[in-house]
Amino acid sequence: MTLQRKRSWVPLIATIGLFVSVEASLAGDDWQFVPGALMASGDDVMVLKNAAGCVVSVNGARRISPTETEDVALWHVLVLEPSPSSNGSGSGLSWDGPVSTERLTWRLAGDRETSLEIRFDGLKKVLSVGEESFPCDHSNLFLVRLDGHWKPTVTQLCTTITKQASPSETLATVKKCLPDDATIQKLETYH
Repeated sequence: MTLQRKRSWVPLIATIGLFVSVEASLAGDDWQFVPGALMASGDDVMVLKNAAGCVVSVNGARRISPTETEDVALWHVLVLEPSPSSNGSGSGLSWDGPVSTERLTWRLAGDRETSLEIRFDGLKKVLSVGEESFPCDHSNLFLVRLDGHWKPTVTQLCTTITKQASPSETLATVKKCLPDDATIQKLETYH
């Protein structure tokens, strides 16, 4: 007589069920109670004084515990527009769960519009611009240069700014990261 071992599907089904329930609980608003989660709460956008472009900072909170958060800066971007520049611009911050999106829009000649979306995932701590994504573990400071077709080239810079900072403070930090870039060194914000 041969003994056959019967496989039980119960442990596998229980494991799959647990995974689905964790994913489902994070799909609602529960994600914001995960320690370390970053939540966007507002943006600060300032046009440059002496060049076509702007400094964008998105601020928010980091979850410390289920009942405690701390104010932090999520990310900062210096955006340089191509020449000739736009006839006007605007911005707006929105969010869907842990993903926040900053949308910069420019009005161009001939009543055309173009825009740039910057997305940030507050659970994965990843910033995405166009087709590129960047982990923000070691730096949340970026330079975005828009070419003549308004396509972005993104450079992740040398540092992290964790405290909420003014556009002038952010630009000063960008200049420290790029000391040999004469174009960047000449940039100014309105105070």
